[in-house]
Amino acid sequence: MKIILKKDVKILGFKNDFLNVKPGFARNYLLPKGLALIATTGIIKEHREILKQRSKKEEFILKKAKEIAYKIKRIYVSLLVKKAIENRDLAKFFKKRGFPIENESIKIMGNNKIKTAGKYKAIVRLHTKVEVKISFNVYEKNQ
Repeated sequence: MKIILKKDVKILGFKNDFLNVKPGFARNYLLPKGLALIATTGIIKEHREILKQRSKKEEFILKKAKEIAYKIKRIYVSLLVKKAIENRDLAKFFKKRGFPIENESIKIMGNNKIKTAGKYKAIVRLHTKVEVKISFNVYEKNQ
C-alpha cells in the first residue's frame, strides 16, 4: 500500500516521504494514529504542489538567514557583566541592532551563564542549515 507520512516515524521514514508499506501495517498502525495518508492520485498531486510551494518559501528563508549570518559575523559584541550574562542578553543585544534573534537560537559555548569578564564564543542558529559562531567580550564594571 502506498502512503505519505504526515509525521516522522522511527525506522520507517520522515515527514512527507512517499512509501510502500504492508496494508495491515498501514490500516492498523499508521492510519489510525494519524501518521500517514493513503497515497491516492489526488492526494499525491496536492502533496507535490504543497512541497513545491514550501521549497520556494524555504529557499527565500534560507537566503535571508545567510544574509543575517553574514552581517552578524561582522558585529563587535561587547557586554557589561552585572550579575550574569545569558543567551537572552545576547539576543537583546542583537535585537537592539535590528536582528530579531530568539533566546533559544543562541547557545553560549561552555557555559550557560557568564559571571566573569573575558572572551567567549556562542553559536547562533538562524535556520536548520545556517549556524554562526560568534565571539564576544564581557567586561566588568569598574568600581
